[in-house]
Amino acid sequence: MPVKGIKQSPEHIAKRMASWKQSTAYIKAKERFIALNKSRIGIPLKKETKEKQSVSMQGKQNSLGTKRSVEYKMRLSEYWKDNPNHNHYVDGKCHERSSARVKDMGRLEYRLWRQGVFERDNYTCQHCGKVGYKLAADHIKPYSTHPELRYDIDNGRTLCMSCHTKTDTYGGKALLYKESSKNELHC
Repeated sequence: MPVKGIKQSPEHIAKRMASWKQSTAYIKAKERFIALNKSRIGIPLKKETKEKQSVSMQGKQNSLGTKRSVEYKMRLSEYWKDNPNHNHYVDGKCHERSSARVKDMGRLEYRLWRQGVFERDNYTCQHCGKVGYKLAADHIKPYSTHPELRYDIDNGRTLCMSCHTKTDTYGGKALLYKESSKNELHC
């Protein structure tokens, strides 16, 4: 227990915490908390508990369900573009290491397109009808062959991951699709 009025150095605190983490009391407490958490898995929360949590989180800046304006998202996107304080910033060359597709998927326009497709389709897979389960926004006409339709919401559809992987344009199959479309044009 810390003594009031005496400021402890970071080295002292680290040393004290390291010795405490090796004690049997810490290990038993950790095991007890893990068992407690596992015992609650699958048990739904009461409606009153959910309402209390919802009320306590309302108005907090980073709480789930907070809707951000497009202007706010644009400002944030510009701020973190080449910021050395970003957790993925290494040496300022992250854009050079990423492929064009990966860079584009990080842009706000792409995220807004994806969100627009999901909202239009009501977060429902257009093939099997699953609702809100590991969804992907799929380009009907491939991303690589139709750059002019990349952000057109009418060129998108909501698919669950299992249906998305079965499409003709998923991953490397898009290159085959590209080749077959070229052959059809020449015939």
